[in-house]
Amino acid sequence: MSSLNAILNTASNAVTAYQAAISVTGQNIANTDNEDYSIQTAEFTTTSTVTSRGNIYGTGVTVASVANSVNQIIENALTSELSNQAALEEAQIYMSSIEDLFSEDSNDSLNTLLDAYWSSWEDLSNNPSGETEQNVVYDAGMALTERINAIEDALSDLTSDLDSEISSAITKVNGLAEQIAGLNMAITTAESAGGNANDLRDERNALVDDLGEHIDIDITVKEDGTYLITTCGLPLVEDAISYDLSMKQGSVYWTGKSGNTYDITDDISGGAIAGWIEVRDVVIPETQAEFDELATNLIWTLNYRHSQGAGQTYFSGALNGTCEGGESGTFDSLYYGDEIDYTKDFSMVIQDTTNTGSKYQTVTVDMAISTSEISNITGSGEDDSIYEITVIDEGSLGDKTVVQSGGQFLGGISSSTLSFSDALNNALAEQTLTITNGSDTQTLEISDSGAGATRSATDIAEELSGIDGITAYASKTSANFGLSNVNQNDTITFTLYVDAVMEDVKFTVVDTSTTPLAEQFEDAIKAAVDAINKTNRNTDLAVDDTSIESASGATIGVYGFTVVDDAGADNAAAILSVSLDSSGSQLTEISSTANDALAITGSVSIVMDPTMEISSDDKTTAGLFGDSGISGSGSSMVTFGGVDGYTNFDGETISFDVDGHTISYLAPSGTTDEVQAQTLYDALSSTTTGLGQYPESYNIIKNGASVTIVKTDQKDEDAIEISNFTGGSAQLSVSTGTGSGSESPENDTLSSTKNSTTALTFGDPAIIYWEIFDHTGNSTGKSGYVDIDEPGLIEIIEDGKTTFGFEISDGSLVAGNTLRINTDGHGQADILQGSVTGTAESVDDTYEFSVISGGTLPDNQDVVVIEWRSEIGSGTIELEGNEDENAQIIVEVDGMTLAFDSGTLVKGDVFYITTDDNGQAVADAHGNTLQTLSDWHWTLGSFAHEFNRNAGGVTAKVTQDNTILFDTNDNYCAIENVTCSGSNNIDEKNFDITVLNYNALEFEAQALEFKRVTGGTWRVANDPTGGTIAIVPQGGDDDGFQIDLNGDGIGDIEIAFDQPVAGEGYIRMDLVSRDAHDLSYAFAGNEDGDSGLAAALGVNTFFTGTGASNIRVNDVVSDGDLLASGIMDAQTGALASGDNTNALAMADTRYDSVDMKTYTYTRGQGVKVTVTATSLDDYQASMVSSIGSTAAGINSSLEYSETLVFQLTAQRDSTSAVSLDEEMINLTAQQQAYLAAAKLLTTVQEMYDALLATR
Repeated sequence: MSSLNAILNTASNAVTAYQAAISVTGQNIANTDNEDYSIQTAEFTTTSTVTSRGNIYGTGVTVASVANSVNQIIENALTSELSNQAALEEAQIYMSSIEDLFSEDSNDSLNTLLDAYWSSWEDLSNNPSGETEQNVVYDAGMALTERINAIEDALSDLTSDLDSEISSAITKVNGLAEQIAGLNMAITTAESAGGNANDLRDERNALVDDLGEHIDIDITVKEDGTYLITTCGLPLVEDAISYDLSMKQGSVYWTGKSGNTYDITDDISGGAIAGWIEVRDVVIPETQAEFDELATNLIWTLNYRHSQGAGQTYFSGALNGTCEGGESGTFDSLYYGDEIDYTKDFSMVIQDTTNTGSKYQTVTVDMAISTSEISNITGSGEDDSIYEITVIDEGSLGDKTVVQSGGQFLGGISSSTLSFSDALNNALAEQTLTITNGSDTQTLEISDSGAGATRSATDIAEELSGIDGITAYASKTSANFGLSNVNQNDTITFTLYVDAVMEDVKFTVVDTSTTPLAEQFEDAIKAAVDAINKTNRNTDLAVDDTSIESASGATIGVYGFTVVDDAGADNAAAILSVSLDSSGSQLTEISSTANDALAITGSVSIVMDPTMEISSDDKTTAGLFGDSGISGSGSSMVTFGGVDGYTNFDGETISFDVDGHTISYLAPSGTTDEVQAQTLYDALSSTTTGLGQYPESYNIIKNGASVTIVKTDQKDEDAIEISNFTGGSAQLSVSTGTGSGSESPENDTLSSTKNSTTALTFGDPAIIYWEIFDHTGNSTGKSGYVDIDEPGLIEIIEDGKTTFGFEISDGSLVAGNTLRINTDGHGQADILQGSVTGTAESVDDTYEFSVISGGTLPDNQDVVVIEWRSEIGSGTIELEGNEDENAQIIVEVDGMTLAFDSGTLVKGDVFYITTDDNGQAVADAHGNTLQTLSDWHWTLGSFAHEFNRNAGGVTAKVTQDNTILFDTNDNYCAIENVTCSGSNNIDEKNFDITVLNYNALEFEAQALEFKRVTGGTWRVANDPTGGTIAIVPQGGDDDGFQIDLNGDGIGDIEIAFDQPVAGEGYIRMDLVSRDAHDLSYAFAGNEDGDSGLAAALGVNTFFTGTGASNIRVNDVVSDGDLLASGIMDAQTGALASGDNTNALAMADTRYDSVDMKTYTYTRGQGVKVTVTATSLDDYQASMVSSIGSTAAGINSSLEYSETLVFQLTAQRDSTSAVSLDEEMINLTAQQQAYLAAAKLLTTVQEMYDALLATR
């Protein structure tokens, strides 16, 4: 009985076991197409054995477990690669969008529109006044800026889209983590109770893959079968606990159960979130940065070029700049302020159409930065105040050396019977000047071809003045013409040469009884001069009777003189005479039958820094410095004579002392100024009775009709003194220096009654204005002026008491420059002192630091708060006080270490740090790396003030938005109807009137008179102000004086005499009001002299804005006539409708070399910036190429990732996937086993039933 029971039990176990196995196989077959399902296997095991009658019997089979087939290593690898693939797929999608933005295949592509814009300028150059061409330029600019704006907006939109994608994905990640944590709990619960959790495991694995496609994860299978899932080293799922991610201001944070958070943004390396972050934080910022760099440089390059030009008409009325400065108003606070070239100028031409014809005034503001420095500030001023110092009248402090050219024919006439070229070669050879300043050496080529200066005194002076430390002047040149032995009906021809411009003088002599020969000759000369001036686009050359004069010192030449009578035969007897003046000085005659020619060249005077030297490689009489080639610089100089400079010299014994050394000689009779000059030169050069005895102390130089003494004594630098002049009735003209204009050294005349003079040193006095503000920036009402004649101690006097004193060094003081000195709580000057080390993140940039709350460093009681910004970043630093007065306050800013030693800062103060291409702070000549308001600088306000002093009829003011506004001015009164007494040297040819301050010309006056009365005193008559107008200095001076119109003690008008006046006389003028409607203006920049300020202010520009997001076309140029297609002639004020100079230059800007930045962004490491010289065209092409390269890299990586996923999936499927063939085989075997077990069970049952039946 027990045996049958055992057999029955064995059969029953078998039926149960194979029934379970068939169920597992059926489950596998049912999930064949379920990718998340892993194949399951019923694991059989024998049941326990029994022993009967000494024998051991088995009891059958049972299913011990149902196992699923999973290779966890492959599963983890696949999850990881799926995560990588998801990142690349998402990156690919967005890169495709970025590529589309810069596609070059459409009519509105960036590349196409840039081409169209530049081409439109080329078209305009062909017809500058054409309305159609003007409209095309404007429309092309509009289309371009709209496309740039659209691309920038699209990039910003992509960033917003990515933020939304990341935020949504984080929500999904949190949900998946929570589900996985729940499955961890369900699996352990089921399996701890002996249940089967395979399906739960598959579900969990599917969720893990889904999680990995959102974010990179690491999976650890714990002993209890739960998953520990981490991301960026932090847990997302642990046991039954999940951890949340969150997003704040674009960053992804992990949050612990205690509420602590960690920013994991830069550590996320996989999943869709990683792809989105990579595009959002690397690709788009890099693209935006370079696209913005392109737009920024497009704006500046085109605006700089456009601002130098002029259109078909002048500006009238108000013109508001489009670039805003910061609250400080400094030029550095302008977005393009660092582009201003302070070695150049700002220029404007003002047109006045009040009367018939137009009058023009050229306004030039020198944009230089003063080199005189303030130091050793002593005394005590107002507590917690700001002392603002502004240069009102520019000057140069300290010693200078002077050099005079010394060629044999310079300042005179050189002739040749061969050719004009030979005459010019005799006067001034082609040569090379070498200029040294310590170890620095420069050269200047003087040649009629190539770079450098031409053989012209004016050109040489201009080129030399372009060298730092040198100011050079050219003497005037003139030629007086005469004709003799010509007859009626003779045709007279010769060529007039003026600085390489040639024009024929030609006329046929008509009846001289009706029109004098001189008048006919004058008309012919004037026609040639007008043509030359037109070619040169200036009015330099002037005609007076049959004389011409170049005020600038141009070289004048004459050649090709022929005279042909009415029968066509040469008039060989005809003579063209040329002299330096009407007296026949240095007379030269040219025959009509020879190749006679002559050249008249000016002389050059040079004022330079004492450390400089200049020499020529030409050591002949045609060298600039004569046959020595050495300039022989000195501390002062006196020039005698010149044209008409030897009055009543004939036969007189001339005697005078030079620094106590007596010079005496007999002047020749009946000769020219040239011979008089030679005689004087010989007397001065004598090695027995003249200054030739002292070759180390004096250099004697003859230029044409003038003779110059240069004092070269290094042991005695006192100015040359001329005394005890005698010579009967002789008068000797003397100039005690060089230069021209209101700052010229004085001209004088030596005679028996005025027998002495002293050379001027070459410093130039300046005037500064000081004003006191409280610590909030409000004026206290205290101010004043200080005259500065020389370097040294300068005092500020308040209410009759000296408060501040400071040392001012050698150097220049530039009108309009300003600086500020802050005082501490004790009234002591306290300038910010500090240093900068380290490497800044933003290269080739200017960091601006703005004080939000101030204090006195280093022991400030309250925290000093300063905001900073650069092109790529911004932030805030806090300076906490230190009781140790000798301690530094050190802070870190964007890779730099700032160490502050001392200084009082007030709210609104700014300071700057400029970085070079390597990110190092740029130091000034004294090693200072902090640029503070205590350094000389420009502000919008100081520029407006200086401009207004220089401009008549147009004013500049600072708006509430900190922009500059130019406008025509109804309050302006112009000087008109100038007359004079005409005697005692008070005649129109002997004086010049210069307006020093147009601000003061705000009242009308009729017959305003400045009168010299008996005794030599100058007085004001017909004063409409009732006594405000004053002469400076009081009583005037016979060399010249200034006129104070507004009572501030500073000259507003200057009257300068070429020769001193004597006796009674007057100068009379009217001040006549102007209507703003009759005034207009245009900008007159040029590549050589334009500082770029107009472009930095946003006036006369084509574009507005500073980058891709805000670039626009300036509304002003919607008037096509204001498109700057040409260049203004600053000398004549002419606007040439056909001038295309600037239009061509605008078109060529696409090829101009520009220093531009390239950006490399790296997650977690920020951005690396490099500076490269390139062109706008090449930069745009490189940027598009870089985008394409990035996209190609992503596509390639994605292809590789897809291959890996395919391979890993195949490996996983070989382990975990269901094979129908195998499962059908398994099912057949299991069915057979099941049937056999069932048969056994039936058989045993039958045996059992039969056994029972036998009973």
